[in-house]
This record gives sequence, structure tokens and C-alpha cells, in this order.
Amino acid sequence: MPPLTDPRREAFARAVARGRTKAAAYVEAGYVANRSGGTRLTAMPGVAARIAELVAQREAADEASLATTILQLLALAKAANTATAAGAKEARLARLEANRLWETLERREEAESRPVERELTQAEWTAQFGYLNGG
Repeated sequence: MPPLTDPRREAFARAVARGRTKAAAYVEAGYVANRSGGTRLTAMPGVAARIAELVAQREAADEASLATTILQLLALAKAANTATAAGAKEARLARLEANRLWETLERREEAESRPVERELTQAEWTAQFGYLNGG
């Protein structure tokens, strides 16, 4: 299903699929706070179908997350028959891939935890560094 043609309804559907309450998603999508607005939107067939689709996509992505993949690789390595050369090789490869993915996951988490850099406003610059133009 393609995104909804109304950008506010699409934003609402995405917010609900991310786990926001209907009321919070309604305001986040740009609507004026209204106690029943979110409920009315979710009752619309197109919006309800879009939310269901986004939730299904999110669940599929969660199943394929790096952390889950790492755990599956480690379980595979543990279960491999190390009594044979082929089993030992598969166990070693699974552990190597799990380690590589773990490093990727750590780098991603580190990048996401860094504060976002932004330009200072003139007032912030003056407060932090003093007068403008060195004067």
C-alpha cells in the first residue's frame, strides 16, 4: 500500500505504528488537540489499513534486527557439530560474523547517542564567546 495522500493522515499512521497514543499521534501529525480525533482517524478504512501495514513492517524489521541476528548466529555456532572439520568451520564463521555484526551494532548505537550539532544563534554565540566581530 502506498503512503496516504493526505500527509497529516500519513504522519498520524506512522506515529501510531511507532507506538504513540492516538491522541499524541493526532497532535504530532499537526492536528489541533481533540479528544476523539485520533479515534475517528483510526476508524477510517484507509488509515486503519496503513497503520496495520506499518505495524507489520515494523515487526518484520524487529525480527531481522542486528541483535537478533547476532543471537541466532551464536546459537548456530553453539549447535554446530564441532566433531567434524566442516562443523568446526561453520561454528568459527558464525562466531566471526556475530563479532563483526556486534561491532556494527556498537558503532550504530554510539553514533545515535552523539548529540546533533547545530549552528549557534547570534545570542548564543555572544553569550558563549563574548562580543561579535572581536569588539
